[in-house]
Amino acid sequence: MDLIINLLVLRAAGLSVALVMRATYTLHIMLYTWDQPEAYRKAKAPESFLTPKLMFTVIAPPMTTAPSPRPGKRRPSFPPRVSTTCAS
Repeated sequence: MDLIINLLVLRAAGLSVALVMRATYTLHIMLYTWDQPEAYRKAKAPESFLTPKLMFTVIAPPMTTAPSPRPGKRRPSFPPRVSTTCAS
């Protein structure tokens, strides 16, 4: 039992160190971009985009029409509908 707890603590510590390293790197990149006007211009989104070559539509039914995971239980009525058209 102690071995499992030690492994979980070690894993949590490793994850914490990895997240701190990632946050430090992100902060460094943000400060570099803020300090260098040329890097800021290169990091911005383009003014114009290419015309899309592919288009698709996603239509999903409301959650109330889906079968309930447990008999006798109703699903909530949100979201009412999902209909998305994306071009990329």
